[in-house]
Amino acid sequence: MESPTTATRDGPVAPLTGNDVFPVFRNFAVSSFVYLGLAALLGLVLLFDSFQAYAERTQWVTVHWNIGFQGWLGQLTAGAVLVLASALVGRSVSLGLARLQFWLLNTGLIAFVLGLVLTAVEEGGLGHAAMGPAPGRQVLTGLSEWGVTGYVWLLQVGYVAIAASFVVMFVNLRRTLHSDGARVRAGLPGLYYEAAVLFFLAAAAGWLAWTITPVREWLVSLPFLASGSGYQAVHHVFFIHLPVWGMGVFAIGAAIHSVPALTGRDTVRLTPRGEFLFWLTILGIVGTLWHPKVTQGPPVYIGAVVLLLAIALGKTVEFAGAWFRAALRRLTSPDYSLVRNYFIAGIVGFGITALIGTAMTFDPLNARIFPEGAPEGETGSLLAAVHGMQGMLTGLTPLLMGTGYLVVRWARGTSLTSARLGNWALGGLLVGSYGFLTAMYLAGQAGWMTMEDMDMGGGAATIWISIARVLAVLAIVSIFGYFYHFWQITRPARARPMEPTGGEDLSAHLVEGR
Repeated sequence: MESPTTATRDGPVAPLTGNDVFPVFRNFAVSSFVYLGLAALLGLVLLFDSFQAYAERTQWVTVHWNIGFQGWLGQLTAGAVLVLASALVGRSVSLGLARLQFWLLNTGLIAFVLGLVLTAVEEGGLGHAAMGPAPGRQVLTGLSEWGVTGYVWLLQVGYVAIAASFVVMFVNLRRTLHSDGARVRAGLPGLYYEAAVLFFLAAAAGWLAWTITPVREWLVSLPFLASGSGYQAVHHVFFIHLPVWGMGVFAIGAAIHSVPALTGRDTVRLTPRGEFLFWLTILGIVGTLWHPKVTQGPPVYIGAVVLLLAIALGKTVEFAGAWFRAALRRLTSPDYSLVRNYFIAGIVGFGITALIGTAMTFDPLNARIFPEGAPEGETGSLLAAVHGMQGMLTGLTPLLMGTGYLVVRWARGTSLTSARLGNWALGGLLVGSYGFLTAMYLAGQAGWMTMEDMDMGGGAATIWISIARVLAVLAIVSIFGYFYHFWQITRPARARPMEPTGGEDLSAHLVEGR
């Protein structure tokens, strides 16, 4: 079957088959799933007392977090942006730049993970008895608490390569979305895709800055960083909040991008009102980065949250009728059933996480979780970690898995009907993740892992951790089940042009927004 020609308001453009850009996306996706599996396996190993006692307060914890966060979430998002940006304007992004971005990103990931592993091995060899009291907890920054600095240069090489990959990506998007009148066709989603890349770039620049001693010393000398909570807030902005918002901004753009295809309503073109809401959204996001702990009060944060909630509510009301009449009907069709299941699971999980996270910024809940002057490693910090794992496991992971399936559907026309393996993988992931998180919470309540004396608890705590290990294995098996299914449906032998769905030209909807 010949691939459809993508129509736009500026006339027809070159045929869009999805096969030009899709192999690049597949490289990003497969690589990201490998990192996800490695992160999950390392997380399971960290649940065992013997390794936990060896690894705690070393870079092994940071390795687990970063290969999951940067290797899994960042890569899949980057690959999806390239495909959707190409579909948006009816022409491929530069494949040469896309491949360069892929290799820069993975070279950077390998370099800084290697640096963290070598640092962790040296730290573990010191022995906790020889380490003595920690001079200051810096695990999340990727810097050693114990003065092991011989491999910081590997972290710096890695961060430079990662930042360079997002510079290349931004240049690629600008060339694609702003050339030959493409700005008109890129419309509102194009703004969000470009903003997402800038958020990732800002995060990578922050990681690099934190490894440069004069810059870090200047940052921690600032008055609003004098307290430990302010120090914690800033490295959370660099290492957690900026990448999360990068994925969030991408998700908003993809949602707006998909509305014409799913509902028939035109939301792709750029209008003054749409651009105004875009800048309000960015303003709200920047406001949420101003952590309440930095200002000793949450007025800026609360105002930003209220602004974002108001925008979200307004957009929800605006499109509710169309979505219920058309989008849900499309998503409940057999070809989209797998995408729908993953999206629903991810939205519910991410919604729960967002509500808990917002509640955690207010006293007295915040005071209970992060009591001032409490010893490092109290139950509260473990509960905060469980909250973070909730967002990763039950929110972002299903959402991005569903995005992977949706890109396959749009770019290849691959039927996802009766994909039992995909549904089984989702079911196992949800049962394993929610059960694991519950078991971890109960283990923390029972006294598992107090870091001051490396006491792993006993009695009920040991029972709950044993249950958590079993459920973690279920989640890991489900992740690899998804990986296997994704591998099967994206094999080159099965490549085919983008096909109309339900008698309609989907690519024309994506671009023109009829």
